[in-house]
Amino acid sequence: VGSYDSCGVCNGDNSSCGGDDGGSVDITDGCQLDTNTIYLIESGEAEEYSVLYNTDEDIGGFQFDIAGGATVNSASDGDAALAGFTVQGAGARVLGFSFTGGSISAGCGTLTVLSLTGDVTGIDDCPDGESDGCIVFSSPGGVEFDVTYYIPSGGGTTGGDDGGSVDI
Repeated sequence: VGSYDSCGVCNGDNSSCGGDDGGSVDITDGCQLDTNTIYLIESGEAEEYSVLYNTDEDIGGFQFDIAGGATVNSASDGDAALAGFTVQGAGARVLGFSFTGGSISAGCGTLTVLSLTGDVTGIDDCPDGESDGCIVFSSPGGVEFDVTYYIPSGGGTTGGDDGGSVDI
């Protein structure tokens, strides 16, 4: 069993990153992320975005806000759906849990696929230093564990330089 380095190479040593982008990697799979990290990418369909994840703990529930003023229209697919989770959106907030006690095994992949409208700049990682709106993940026993949002090296924005958004 191996692990991916920051260049996306299984059992790599980070030496294969390169090119004219300063070594940043285009994340297309949750297994390319550091442990306990999530990332939002366009899925290829209009207004659809995949939430990628990589965690070292089983997931019993999650909550996060979409940054940029977007509205969540629906959620489907991904490992959350396979685990029988209910995933709902209200405004910019996404909440996922199981009524039956199901969980998502530790690992990596696509957590869920969201239909979003409006300006999408990523996932809010504790907006304005407030605890409300932070990324919250919990174990099946309800114990919270830390998960952060991946920010590509070089920062970057979508739709202009506002100094706080990231490429998705």
